[in-house]
Amino acid sequence: MEKIKCMVVDDLESIREHFCTLVSECADMTLVCEAESGREAIERAKSAKPDIILMDIQLEDETAGIRATERIKEIMPDAKVIILTVHNNDKFMMDAYLAGASDYILKNDDGANILSTIRMVYKNDFFLGPLLAKKLKESLTLARNREESLLFFINNYSRLTDAEKRITKHLYAGKKRREIAEAEFVSMETVKTHISHILKKLGFHSAAELTAFLKKIKIFDEFDV
Repeated sequence: MEKIKCMVVDDLESIREHFCTLVSECADMTLVCEAESGREAIERAKSAKPDIILMDIQLEDETAGIRATERIKEIMPDAKVIILTVHNNDKFMMDAYLAGASDYILKNDDGANILSTIRMVYKNDFFLGPLLAKKLKESLTLARNREESLLFFINNYSRLTDAEKRITKHLYAGKKRREIAEAEFVSMETVKTHISHILKKLGFHSAAELTAFLKKIKIFDEFDV
């Protein structure tokens, strides 16, 4: 029976030993090498030629595992990387996916689930594990929702008068009503009236709610509106 050649990369010896033991005691797997840094992982993978690499993200620095994954995939495109992590972090997971990882494993997961993940990744050439797939779907949904929010906002924003647009930008900049009045050379009452019209046209209940939304979508940072 052909065994799955595995490599374990983690900077903590106790965790590395745990995964090495898990793999070594499995009948259909064999441990071909281990490493404690991203740099070491790249060099050892070249000679050991593992099928599966269990790769920690935070090695010699916070994202060394992601960089090592990217380099290994460039050198050995057939090698498959499964990220080891204690952080269910969206950004790290998306960065790992873009670097070429097939899935990720939480270090405290059940041994049977870990071995099952290794087998699934090994058997499927174009495999995206369920955990990464879920993260990717969530990220794409957020991106779509953000795009829809932007389009909705920009459509309503176009209905504002020039004065209302300027005051909206003042609010985004964190200015108080008195500061806006001084900048626009108008009375406080005029500023209050403009803000009331702005909130009504854009569908917000308060200037604070509007400002929080503007900060969230970064409208004036990314678009010339």
